[in-house]
Amino acid sequence: MVERVGRDLDVFMAALDGGAIDEAALTQRYSSAEQADIVSLLRHLRTVQRVVLTVNRHYIASAATAAYRDGAAVLAASSYRNMARMAAKLHRTVTEAEVQEIIDAHYTAESQSLTGAAESNLLKLASLRGSMTADQERRWAEILDTFRRQQRLGGGDHDPVARVSLLQSTRSPARSLAESTRRRTTSSTVPGEDGA
Repeated sequence: MVERVGRDLDVFMAALDGGAIDEAALTQRYSSAEQADIVSLLRHLRTVQRVVLTVNRHYIASAATAAYRDGAAVLAASSYRNMARMAAKLHRTVTEAEVQEIIDAHYTAESQSLTGAAESNLLKLASLRGSMTADQERRWAEILDTFRRQQRLGGGDHDPVARVSLLQSTRSPARSLAESTRRRTTSSTVPGEDGA
């Protein structure tokens, strides 16, 4: 089947966006069911390909130093190996929802080697795919906010001074004011002035 389709690939690709298959241009005869299966499978392959290319584009852009990035680094690279692994799981009866599950499962497994960066990379992927839940959107906003604060402070996770400054800047203003007032009150009290 692959060899047969290979010779007619351009004809089937032209039908991916809902156009009719130009049967006169086909070099082989295909039943209507075969034609539908081929177009469906090619459509799923294109979905996976677009995700792989998008992730790879952001991975390359993210290779810039942190000072020039607008968000946390994308460490999950995509390549022809990623495409091949996901493509191997596709078949004619797979639904679009199942294709999305295959992509999710693949990148979740890939992110396990990223340890501390796994969460941000999975959230970035969900953001790129437009598949974030409300909870994921909130968490991603927190991660981006932290990254941007670190950038303003001039350092990343590896910089201890930036980490301390970041910790100070993340405390609530009310709590900081209360602690500051308590310190001033404690330091201004002189022993013996309270009548003891």
